[in-house]
Amino acid sequence: MSTSMLLRVPSTPDVTAPTYDEQYYASYGGVNYAESTEFAALFHHFADRVVATLNPTKTLDAGCAIGRFVEALRARGVEAYGFDVSDYAIGQADPSIGEYVWVGSLTEALPDTYDLITCIEVIEHLPAAEAPVAVANLCAATDRILLSSTPYEHEEPTHLNVQPPEYWSALFAAEGFFRVVDFDATFISPWAVLYERRPAQWADRVRDYDRSFWRLRDENVRLRNALLEATSNGGSGDPDVTRAEVDEWRERAQEADALRGRADELESQLREAQHVQLRAVDASVAAERKAGTALGRVRELESEIARLQSLEHRYNEVINSTTWQLTWKALTPYRELRHRSGR
Repeated sequence: MSTSMLLRVPSTPDVTAPTYDEQYYASYGGVNYAESTEFAALFHHFADRVVATLNPTKTLDAGCAIGRFVEALRARGVEAYGFDVSDYAIGQADPSIGEYVWVGSLTEALPDTYDLITCIEVIEHLPAAEAPVAVANLCAATDRILLSSTPYEHEEPTHLNVQPPEYWSALFAAEGFFRVVDFDATFISPWAVLYERRPAQWADRVRDYDRSFWRLRDENVRLRNALLEATSNGGSGDPDVTRAEVDEWRERAQEADALRGRADELESQLREAQHVQLRAVDASVAAERKAGTALGRVRELESEIARLQSLEHRYNEVINSTTWQLTWKALTPYRELRHRSGR
């Protein structure tokens, strides 16, 4: 089950003010949210990872919908609670957790303190003016916050404040919370992050961020150089690596470069389609119909981008494979020969 289901919008978007009622949840992500076994399995997976990596004892799920995450955490022995702005959603919670969930808003002070608060694809539903208040309320009730807020899906009518990750990091930093750069939160989403309350020791914070930045940059440079070197050499001295295999890696590298170019083009088209959709929301009935057409195009582009990302993942698997490593090793004598010859 992909976490991308959490990021999909209802199959029939409504440009009016969001109500998060029965109709909203009946078609969330193209399925009935309350009846979906896939969503249930997804939150059980989240709960397994949270318990294994963060070992919380008392948690709060801010924007818990019908309480699936609360239910999954309690099944694992965690004292879990949750709240949501939707009366309908809270009314659909399983009776076993009825006393642990309530109707509430991120703009209201929280009633207790917790050793972990989760906020998954929720905070972008608030107006931008309310974002600092919501962040302050979360930070006042815990020392650890696991946040996931999509930087995409601008065209979703209920997404009132879609922002890149650095926007949220700045708001949390103002409250004394900083990203834990060594914690991998991608089991929630590619943009998920764990924030922790830390003293304002800027030298330590700069060292943490720079360590993470350098490690990623160094890895990218090394992979790129290895790719260029391998694809520029045509032979192999290793009997276990054939010329055909080397040619295959070169072809895959060329295909990957082409796919990246195509992905950039599609992303540009997607952004343009999103802007068209947003302008159409404020237009007349005729413009709304055009917006529907644009939304269909956006869906097609999103599907194509997902396919390209899958191909890129396969490409990365190839780069890290044993055969690739053998190829790289086999080409070492050729590289040394080129170096000695001054080429």
